[in-house]
Amino acid sequence: MEVDKKKLRVELGILKSLKFPIMNDRYEKLAKAHEKTFLWIFRDPKDHDKPWDNFVNWLSSGIGTYWIQGRAASGKSTLFGFIWNNPETLRYLGYWSEGAPLVVASFYSWNSGTPDQRSQSGLLRSLLYDVLKNRTEMIPAVFPEEWEKLSALATHDMEITTELWTIGQLLRTFEKLVGLASPALKFCFLIDGLDEYDGDPEEISQFFQDVSSSTKHAKFCVSSRPWPVFLDLYEGIPGLKVQDLTENDITLYVNDHLGKYKQMQRFLLTDAQNATWLVEEVVEKSAGVFLWVALVLASLNKGLRSGDDISHLRRRLDSLPADLEELYGHMMKSIDPLDKEEASKIFQIFGMSGHSLDIPMLEKAL
Repeated sequence: MEVDKKKLRVELGILKSLKFPIMNDRYEKLAKAHEKTFLWIFRDPKDHDKPWDNFVNWLSSGIGTYWIQGRAASGKSTLFGFIWNNPETLRYLGYWSEGAPLVVASFYSWNSGTPDQRSQSGLLRSLLYDVLKNRTEMIPAVFPEEWEKLSALATHDMEITTELWTIGQLLRTFEKLVGLASPALKFCFLIDGLDEYDGDPEEISQFFQDVSSSTKHAKFCVSSRPWPVFLDLYEGIPGLKVQDLTENDITLYVNDHLGKYKQMQRFLLTDAQNATWLVEEVVEKSAGVFLWVALVLASLNKGLRSGDDISHLRRRLDSLPADLEELYGHMMKSIDPLDKEEASKIFQIFGMSGHSLDIPMLEKAL
Protein backbone atom coordinates (compact mmCIF):
# COMPACT_ATOMS: atom_id res chain seq x y z
CA MET A 1 0.00 0.00 0.00
CA GLU A 2 2.83 2.42 0.87
CA VAL A 3 4.54 1.61 -2.44
CA ASP A 4 1.30 2.39 -4.31
CA LYS A 5 1.05 5.78 -2.60
CA LYS A 6 4.62 6.67 -3.55
CA LYS A 7 4.01 5.53 -7.12
CA LEU A 8 0.87 7.67 -7.27
CA ARG A 9 2.80 10.70 -5.98
CA VAL A 10 5.36 10.33 -8.76
CA GLU A 11 2.69 9.89 -11.44
CA LEU A 12 0.81 12.97 -10.25
CA GLY A 13 4.03 14.97 -10.03
CA ILE A 14 4.92 14.27 -13.67
CA LEU A 15 1.37 14.88 -14.91
CA LYS A 16 1.24 18.15 -12.96
CA SER A 17 4.47 19.28 -14.61
CA LEU A 18 2.94 18.74 -18.07
CA LYS A 19 -0.39 20.40 -17.42
CA PHE A 20 -0.89 24.14 -17.78
CA PRO A 21 -3.86 26.46 -17.08
CA ILE A 22 -6.61 26.74 -19.71
CA MET A 23 -5.08 23.81 -21.60
CA ASN A 24 -8.43 23.10 -23.30
CA ASP A 25 -9.54 26.73 -23.52
CA ARG A 26 -9.02 27.01 -27.28
CA TYR A 27 -11.05 23.86 -27.96
CA GLU A 28 -13.87 25.05 -25.72
CA LYS A 29 -14.01 28.38 -27.57
CA LEU A 30 -14.08 26.81 -31.03
CA ALA A 31 -17.20 27.55 -33.00
CA LYS A 32 -19.54 24.61 -33.22
CA ALA A 33 -20.25 23.52 -36.76
CA HIS A 34 -23.68 24.23 -38.17
CA GLU A 35 -25.72 21.05 -37.74
CA LYS A 36 -25.77 20.40 -41.50
CA THR A 37 -22.20 21.38 -42.32
CA PHE A 38 -19.01 19.34 -42.68
CA LEU A 39 -20.95 16.09 -43.06
CA TRP A 40 -19.12 15.58 -46.37
CA ILE A 41 -15.93 14.66 -44.48
CA PHE A 42 -17.42 11.20 -43.82
CA ARG A 43 -18.74 10.71 -47.36
CA ASP A 44 -17.26 9.31 -50.56
CA PRO A 45 -15.25 12.11 -52.22
CA LYS A 46 -15.89 10.62 -55.65
CA ASP A 47 -19.41 12.04 -55.47
CA HIS A 48 -18.06 15.61 -55.17
CA ASP A 49 -17.04 17.85 -58.06
CA LYS A 50 -13.78 18.66 -56.24
CA PRO A 51 -12.73 15.28 -54.84
CA TRP A 52 -10.33 14.92 -51.94
CA ASP A 53 -8.43 12.02 -50.42
CA ASN A 54 -10.92 9.78 -48.65
CA PHE A 55 -10.81 10.66 -44.95
CA VAL A 56 -12.85 7.63 -43.89
CA ASN A 57 -10.36 5.32 -45.61
CA TRP A 58 -7.49 7.06 -43.82
CA LEU A 59 -9.23 6.71 -40.45
CA SER A 60 -10.14 3.07 -40.94
CA SER A 61 -7.02 1.73 -42.65
CA GLY A 62 -4.53 4.49 -43.46
CA ILE A 63 -1.18 5.22 -41.84
CA GLY A 64 1.12 8.23 -41.59
CA THR A 65 -0.25 11.76 -41.91
CA TYR A 66 -3.45 13.32 -43.26
CA TRP A 67 -3.13 17.06 -44.05
CA ILE A 68 -6.11 19.43 -43.85
CA GLN A 69 -5.08 22.67 -45.53
CA GLY A 70 -7.07 25.85 -45.90
CA ARG A 71 -6.91 29.61 -46.18
CA ALA A 72 -7.05 31.76 -43.07
CA ALA A 73 -10.57 31.74 -41.57
CA SER A 74 -11.77 29.04 -43.96
CA GLY A 75 -13.04 26.87 -41.10
CA LYS A 76 -10.11 24.48 -40.51
CA SER A 77 -10.37 24.62 -36.72
CA THR A 78 -14.15 24.27 -36.82
CA LEU A 79 -13.76 21.22 -39.06
CA PHE A 80 -11.22 19.80 -36.59
CA GLY A 81 -13.67 20.31 -33.75
CA PHE A 82 -16.37 18.58 -35.78
CA ILE A 83 -14.09 15.61 -36.46
CA TRP A 84 -13.05 15.38 -32.80
CA ASN A 85 -16.65 15.47 -31.54
CA ASN A 86 -18.22 13.19 -34.12
CA PRO A 87 -18.68 9.55 -33.01
CA GLU A 88 -18.00 8.46 -36.60
CA THR A 89 -14.33 9.31 -36.06
CA LEU A 90 -13.92 6.79 -33.26
CA ARG A 91 -16.02 4.25 -35.12
CA TYR A 92 -13.75 4.30 -38.17
CA LEU A 93 -10.58 4.44 -36.07
CA GLY A 94 -11.91 1.33 -34.35
CA TYR A 95 -11.58 -0.57 -37.63
CA TRP A 96 -7.93 0.51 -37.80
CA SER A 97 -7.19 -0.50 -34.20
CA GLU A 98 -8.76 -3.94 -34.81
CA GLY A 99 -9.96 -4.25 -31.24
CA ALA A 100 -6.70 -3.10 -29.65
CA PRO A 101 -6.75 -0.21 -27.15
CA LEU A 102 -6.87 3.12 -28.98
CA VAL A 103 -5.73 6.49 -27.63
CA VAL A 104 -6.82 9.66 -29.44
CA ALA A 105 -5.29 12.99 -28.37
CA SER A 106 -5.72 16.48 -29.79
CA PHE A 107 -4.45 20.02 -29.45
CA TYR A 108 -5.72 23.27 -30.96
CA SER A 109 -3.19 26.06 -31.39
CA TRP A 110 -4.16 29.65 -30.69
CA ASN A 111 -1.76 32.36 -31.82
CA SER A 112 -3.81 34.95 -29.92
CA GLY A 113 -3.75 32.94 -26.70
CA THR A 114 -1.28 32.45 -23.87
CA PRO A 115 2.34 31.44 -24.60
CA ASP A 116 1.54 27.82 -23.72
CA GLN A 117 -1.43 27.81 -26.13
CA ARG A 118 0.72 28.89 -29.06
CA SER A 119 4.10 27.32 -28.23
CA GLN A 120 5.61 24.07 -29.44
CA SER A 121 6.33 23.27 -25.79
CA GLY A 122 2.66 23.71 -24.91
CA LEU A 123 1.66 21.52 -27.85
CA LEU A 124 3.92 18.64 -26.80
CA ARG A 125 3.06 18.92 -23.11
CA SER A 126 -0.64 18.87 -23.91
CA LEU A 127 -0.40 15.80 -26.15
CA LEU A 128 1.72 13.95 -23.57
CA TYR A 129 -0.68 14.86 -20.79
CA ASP A 130 -3.72 13.91 -22.89
CA VAL A 131 -2.33 10.40 -23.41
CA LEU A 132 -0.70 9.74 -20.04
CA LYS A 133 -3.52 10.98 -17.79
CA ASN A 134 -5.44 7.84 -18.76
CA ARG A 135 -2.38 5.64 -19.33
CA THR A 136 -0.34 6.24 -16.20
CA GLU A 137 1.26 2.80 -16.50
CA MET A 138 3.24 4.20 -19.46
CA ILE A 139 4.83 7.05 -17.49
CA PRO A 140 7.94 5.11 -16.32
CA ALA A 141 8.77 4.12 -19.91
CA VAL A 142 8.13 7.61 -21.32
CA PHE A 143 10.00 9.43 -18.50
CA PRO A 144 12.58 6.86 -17.30
CA GLU A 145 15.11 9.33 -15.87
CA GLU A 146 12.51 11.54 -14.23
CA TRP A 147 10.71 8.48 -12.86
CA GLU A 148 13.88 7.22 -11.18
CA LYS A 149 14.73 10.63 -9.76
CA LEU A 150 11.25 11.35 -8.41
CA SER A 151 10.83 7.82 -7.08
CA ALA A 152 13.95 8.39 -4.96
CA LEU A 153 12.42 11.59 -3.57
CA ALA A 154 9.15 9.79 -2.82
CA THR A 155 11.00 6.95 -1.08
CA HIS A 156 12.56 9.47 1.33
CA ASP A 157 9.22 11.31 1.75
CA MET A 158 10.65 14.42 0.11
CA GLU A 159 8.66 16.93 -1.93
CA ILE A 160 8.01 15.88 -5.53
CA THR A 161 9.25 18.69 -7.75
CA THR A 162 10.08 18.78 -11.44
CA GLU A 163 12.13 21.20 -13.47
CA LEU A 164 10.71 23.13 -16.41
CA TRP A 165 10.74 21.05 -19.56
CA THR A 166 12.99 22.10 -22.43
CA ILE A 167 11.77 21.68 -25.99
CA GLY A 168 14.54 19.12 -26.56
CA GLN A 169 13.38 17.00 -23.61
CA LEU A 170 9.79 17.13 -24.79
CA LEU A 171 10.68 16.13 -28.34
CA ARG A 172 12.69 13.13 -27.09
CA THR A 173 9.92 12.20 -24.67
CA PHE A 174 7.23 12.37 -27.34
CA GLU A 175 9.35 10.11 -29.57
CA LYS A 176 9.48 7.59 -26.71
CA LEU A 177 5.71 7.78 -26.35
CA VAL A 178 5.11 7.13 -30.06
CA GLY A 179 7.70 4.36 -29.90
CA LEU A 180 5.39 2.49 -27.51
CA ALA A 181 2.71 2.21 -30.19
CA SER A 182 2.19 -1.37 -31.28
CA PRO A 183 -0.48 -3.74 -32.58
CA ALA A 184 -1.60 -3.93 -28.95
CA LEU A 185 -1.85 -0.12 -28.47
CA LYS A 186 -2.50 2.45 -31.18
CA PHE A 187 -2.39 6.27 -31.19
CA CYS A 188 -4.09 8.88 -33.32
CA PHE A 189 -3.14 12.54 -32.86
CA LEU A 190 -5.17 15.53 -34.13
CA ILE A 191 -3.03 18.68 -34.30
CA ASP A 192 -4.64 21.89 -35.47
CA GLY A 193 -2.84 24.94 -36.85
CA LEU A 194 0.79 23.93 -37.39
CA ASP A 195 1.32 27.41 -38.84
CA GLU A 196 0.23 29.12 -35.62
CA TYR A 197 2.87 27.85 -33.18
CA ASP A 198 5.80 30.02 -32.11
CA GLY A 199 9.08 28.79 -33.53
CA ASP A 200 10.06 27.29 -36.85
CA PRO A 201 6.98 25.65 -38.43
CA GLU A 202 9.19 23.49 -40.64
CA GLU A 203 10.98 21.94 -37.67
CA ILE A 204 7.89 20.91 -35.70
CA SER A 205 6.08 19.73 -38.86
CA GLN A 206 9.09 17.69 -39.97
CA PHE A 207 9.29 16.20 -36.48
CA PHE A 208 5.70 14.97 -36.58
CA GLN A 209 6.18 13.71 -40.12
CA ASP A 210 9.27 11.76 -39.02
CA VAL A 211 7.62 10.14 -36.01
CA SER A 212 4.50 9.28 -38.01
CA SER A 213 6.73 7.56 -40.58
CA SER A 214 8.49 5.54 -37.89
CA THR A 215 5.52 3.30 -37.07
CA LYS A 216 2.34 1.87 -38.56
CA HIS A 217 0.59 2.11 -35.21
CA ALA A 218 0.51 5.88 -34.63
CA LYS A 219 -0.84 8.41 -37.11
CA PHE A 220 -1.40 12.15 -37.30
CA CYS A 221 -4.10 14.39 -38.73
CA VAL A 222 -2.74 17.94 -38.98
CA SER A 223 -3.96 21.27 -40.32
CA SER A 224 -2.34 24.47 -41.56
CA ARG A 225 -2.55 27.19 -44.14
CA PRO A 226 -1.03 26.25 -47.53
CA TRP A 227 2.37 27.83 -46.91
CA PRO A 228 5.23 26.71 -49.17
CA VAL A 229 6.95 24.90 -46.29
CA PHE A 230 3.88 22.69 -45.82
CA LEU A 231 3.26 22.23 -49.53
CA ASP A 232 6.79 20.87 -49.87
CA LEU A 233 6.69 18.72 -46.75
CA TYR A 234 3.27 17.16 -47.35
CA GLU A 235 3.50 16.74 -51.10
CA GLY A 236 1.97 13.42 -52.08
CA ILE A 237 0.36 12.59 -48.74
CA PRO A 238 -3.45 12.28 -48.39
CA GLY A 239 -5.36 15.45 -47.56
CA LEU A 240 -7.93 18.04 -48.58
CA LYS A 241 -8.41 21.78 -49.18
CA VAL A 242 -11.14 23.13 -46.90
CA GLN A 243 -12.12 26.10 -49.06
CA ASP A 244 -12.76 23.78 -52.04
CA LEU A 245 -15.32 21.78 -50.11
CA THR A 246 -17.39 24.23 -48.09
CA GLU A 247 -19.51 25.83 -50.83
CA ASN A 248 -22.59 23.80 -49.87
CA ASP A 249 -21.89 24.39 -46.17
CA ILE A 250 -21.71 28.14 -46.69
CA THR A 251 -24.88 28.08 -48.83
CA LEU A 252 -26.75 26.32 -46.01
CA TYR A 253 -25.34 28.74 -43.48
CA VAL A 254 -26.28 31.85 -45.52
CA ASN A 255 -29.78 30.56 -46.27
CA ASP A 256 -30.43 29.75 -42.63
CA HIS A 257 -29.23 33.12 -41.34
CA LEU A 258 -30.95 35.28 -43.95
CA GLY A 259 -34.03 33.07 -44.05
CA LYS A 260 -34.91 33.79 -40.43
CA TYR A 261 -35.97 37.33 -41.44
CA LYS A 262 -39.57 37.73 -42.62
CA GLN A 263 -38.35 40.39 -45.07
CA MET A 264 -36.10 37.83 -46.77
CA GLN A 265 -38.90 35.25 -46.74
CA ARG A 266 -41.09 37.75 -48.62
CA PHE A 267 -38.31 38.39 -51.15
CA LEU A 268 -38.05 34.66 -51.83
CA LEU A 269 -41.78 34.62 -52.65
CA THR A 270 -42.06 37.89 -54.59
CA ASP A 271 -38.60 38.26 -56.16
CA ALA A 272 -37.06 34.80 -55.98
CA GLN A 273 -34.53 35.43 -58.74
CA ASN A 274 -32.85 38.38 -57.04
CA ALA A 275 -33.12 36.82 -53.58
CA THR A 276 -31.45 33.67 -54.83
CA TRP A 277 -28.81 35.76 -56.60
CA LEU A 278 -28.01 37.47 -53.30
CA VAL A 279 -27.28 34.16 -51.59
CA GLU A 280 -25.27 32.83 -54.54
CA GLU A 281 -23.20 36.02 -54.72
CA VAL A 282 -22.30 35.84 -51.02
CA VAL A 283 -21.19 32.22 -51.46
CA GLU A 284 -19.17 32.95 -54.59
CA LYS A 285 -17.43 36.03 -53.19
CA SER A 286 -16.54 34.25 -49.94
CA ALA A 287 -14.02 31.96 -51.70
CA GLY A 288 -14.60 29.48 -48.90
CA VAL A 289 -13.73 31.90 -46.06
CA PHE A 290 -16.34 31.49 -43.34
CA LEU A 291 -15.25 34.55 -41.39
CA TRP A 292 -15.80 36.77 -44.45
CA VAL A 293 -19.31 35.33 -44.73
CA ALA A 294 -20.05 36.02 -41.06
CA LEU A 295 -18.95 39.65 -41.41
CA VAL A 296 -20.97 40.17 -44.61
CA LEU A 297 -24.06 38.59 -43.06
CA ALA A 298 -23.79 41.01 -40.16
CA SER A 299 -24.13 43.86 -42.69
CA LEU A 300 -26.96 42.23 -44.65
CA ASN A 301 -28.82 41.38 -41.47
CA LYS A 302 -28.60 45.02 -40.45
CA GLY A 303 -30.13 45.96 -43.80
CA LEU A 304 -32.96 43.47 -43.39
CA ARG A 305 -33.71 44.79 -39.91
CA SER A 306 -33.77 48.32 -41.35
CA GLY A 307 -36.25 47.32 -44.05
CA ASP A 308 -33.89 47.43 -47.08
CA ASP A 309 -35.45 46.21 -50.30
CA ILE A 310 -33.63 43.66 -52.44
CA SER A 311 -31.91 46.28 -54.59
CA HIS A 312 -30.51 48.01 -51.50
CA LEU A 313 -29.25 44.67 -50.21
CA ARG A 314 -27.53 44.04 -53.54
CA ARG A 315 -25.83 47.44 -53.41
CA ARG A 316 -24.84 46.82 -49.80
CA LEU A 317 -23.20 43.53 -50.83
CA ASP A 318 -21.49 45.07 -53.88
CA SER A 319 -19.98 47.77 -51.67
CA LEU A 320 -18.23 45.29 -49.36
CA PRO A 321 -14.57 44.39 -50.11
CA ALA A 322 -13.81 40.81 -51.09
CA ASP A 323 -10.56 40.88 -49.08
CA LEU A 324 -11.01 39.93 -45.42
CA GLU A 325 -8.65 42.56 -43.97
CA GLU A 326 -10.16 45.29 -46.16
CA LEU A 327 -13.62 44.20 -44.99
CA TYR A 328 -12.56 44.60 -41.36
CA GLY A 329 -11.39 48.13 -42.14
CA HIS A 330 -14.53 48.97 -44.09
CA MET A 331 -16.79 47.87 -41.26
CA MET A 332 -14.82 49.71 -38.63
CA LYS A 333 -15.09 52.91 -40.69
CA SER A 334 -18.86 52.46 -40.97
CA ILE A 335 -19.36 52.34 -37.20
CA ASP A 336 -20.43 55.47 -35.34
CA PRO A 337 -17.30 57.06 -33.80
CA LEU A 338 -18.91 56.89 -30.36
CA ASP A 339 -19.23 53.11 -30.72
CA LYS A 340 -15.83 52.34 -32.24
CA GLU A 341 -13.99 51.55 -29.02
CA GLU A 342 -16.62 49.02 -27.96
CA ALA A 343 -16.83 47.57 -31.48
CA SER A 344 -13.05 47.19 -31.59
CA LYS A 345 -13.19 45.12 -28.40
CA ILE A 346 -15.94 42.97 -29.89
CA PHE A 347 -13.93 42.37 -33.08
CA GLN A 348 -10.92 41.32 -30.97
CA ILE A 349 -12.99 38.94 -28.87
CA PHE A 350 -14.55 37.57 -32.05
CA GLY A 351 -11.18 37.01 -33.66
CA MET A 352 -9.83 35.24 -30.57
CA SER A 353 -12.84 32.96 -30.22
CA GLY A 354 -11.91 30.64 -33.04
CA HIS A 355 -13.57 32.57 -35.89
CA SER A 356 -17.03 31.69 -34.67
CA LEU A 357 -19.66 31.09 -37.32
CA ASP A 358 -22.33 32.76 -35.20
CA ILE A 359 -22.54 36.52 -35.39
CA PRO A 360 -24.59 37.99 -32.52
CA MET A 361 -21.57 39.95 -31.24
CA LEU A 362 -20.96 41.43 -34.68
CA GLU A 363 -24.62 42.33 -35.05
CA LYS A 364 -24.39 44.30 -31.81
CA ALA A 365 -21.31 46.11 -33.13
CA LEU A 366 -22.83 46.91 -36.51
